[in-house]
Amino acid sequence: TISLLPEETIAPAAGPGAAIVTDIKAGRAVFGAWAPPVGSRVVFERSDGGPYLAKDAPRKGDVMKIMADPLPCPYFVELENRPGGRVTAWYGDGVRVLGRVIRPLGGTGRFDGTIFQDTGRIRANHPGVIDVCTSPEGLVGGFQIIPLEHAFSREMLGAWKMTQWMIIGPEMGKVDLKGTGPLFSGGLLPGPARGEVLWDLWSSYGRKPLVLARSKGGPWGKMPALSGRQDHALEGITHLRIYYPFTMEPLRDGADPSHRLP
Repeated sequence: TISLLPEETIAPAAGPGAAIVTDIKAGRAVFGAWAPPVGSRVVFERSDGGPYLAKDAPRKGDVMKIMADPLPCPYFVELENRPGGRVTAWYGDGVRVLGRVIRPLGGTGRFDGTIFQDTGRIRANHPGVIDVCTSPEGLVGGFQIIPLEHAFSREMLGAWKMTQWMIIGPEMGKVDLKGTGPLFSGGLLPGPARGEVLWDLWSSYGRKPLVLARSKGGPWGKMPALSGRQDHALEGITHLRIYYPFTMEPLRDGADPSHRLP
């Protein structure tokens, strides 16, 4: 594994010497507005122009390229915060049930990196997690949504006893959700931070994934601003909704193919 990092963050999970450290601010540029979605293809080009072999390790002076091709994504995904609750994706031409909630969410925790994100935004996404920030930028607080298979890994066994994780599983007879779209591949990203501007108005605002919530079955509203570890702060949340990013102006060229069922 190779990590791409802003210089002010913690050490890479890949270990010493296996990271490219940049002077880009955390939460900005490739860590914000220009972040590639999970599953984007990565290639290296040698500085001397020669071909890269599978056995080759990247060297100083080589060029890393990330191919961020857009994939079909829903307009939003809803999660019913109860055991057996549905996980449903809403596309422009239909609805798809992705899975079920195995263990509901109940509280917030101190997840590193939420300090660089705003309340109700995606802090991180990888094949085994969706990390949602509940704290204002500058403070630490959030929760995670993880697939069932990852919840059984040694590092995540504590999620079965704590309230800061929502564990979701596939529909009966389907494969696990780990590493699959639209939740754990191909769609979610941090999006532009405050003050970041993309190529047009729609992109600057539309590329920001947003998480809303319903408390005790009431109307949809913003995520409550909560920081630190609060084990019971979200027990009243009955539904979550994750809006997916977009860059195309709605109805500009007819139906948007990026939101069709895959």
